[in-house]
Amino acid sequence: MRPVCALAVAIVLGGGDAAAQNRVALEAFGGTALNVPTGLTLRQDGYPDLDFTARYDTRPFEVPVYWSYRLSLLDEERAFELQLTHHKLHLTDNPPEVEQFEITHGFNIATFSYAFLTLPVDLRVGGGVVLPHPEGIVRGERFDSPPGGIFGLGYHKLGPVLTGGVGKRWEPVRHLLLTTEASATAVWARGLPVSGGSVDAFNLALHLRAGLGFVL
Repeated sequence: MRPVCALAVAIVLGGGDAAAQNRVALEAFGGTALNVPTGLTLRQDGYPDLDFTARYDTRPFEVPVYWSYRLSLLDEERAFELQLTHHKLHLTDNPPEVEQFEITHGFNIATFSYAFLTLPVDLRVGGGVVLPHPEGIVRGERFDSPPGGIFGLGYHKLGPVLTGGVGKRWEPVRHLLLTTEASATAVWARGLPVSGGSVDAFNLALHLRAGLGFVL
C-alpha cells in the first residue's frame, strides 16, 4: 500500500519534496500478444467435461482492440507501476462441441509492478488480477457473461496474475516518453460462466507493445 499512497501524494501535491524526488508518468500502448497453448476445461450440467489444449489468437486490431495503459511513480533508479492491459483470446482449434469461444471484452489484466531502471533496459516484475468476460456458443447454446458482477459490467470472477518483462523508455524532448517493451503474463481464470456450467482457463502470453506517454 505504501507505493500506492506515495503515488497518490505525488499526483495531488504536484510539488514539494515528493515531487522533487519523483516523477509521474502516464503511458498508452498498442501492441499484440502471442499465446502459448494451454489447458482449458469446460463443464456443463448433463454433459461430460471437455478438457483440451486451447490455442488462441489475439487479433489485436479487431474491435475491441488490444491496448494497455500504465501510471508510474519513478525516479532515476526505480518505478512503481499500475498497469491495465486489455488482452483478447479467440479460441482457434475448437472441438466439435464448441462453435465459438472468446474472451475479448476482454481478458483484462490489472497489475502492480516494481521496475529496476539502472540497467541498460528496464526490468520489471509484478502481479495482479484478471477480469475476464467470456462469450461464445457451446453445444448450440450462445452465452455471454451475465450483467452485474464487478463494476456491474459482467466481470464475475477474478483470477491471479504473475508478470515480468523488459522495456526501454526514451525522452526525446522534455516530458515526452517513447516506450517499447516485452512482457510475459501467467493468468489463471477459474469458474467463468457459460450456459449451464463454467470454464477454467489458464493463459501464458508474451506481450509486445509500443507506447507514447508524458512524464512530469
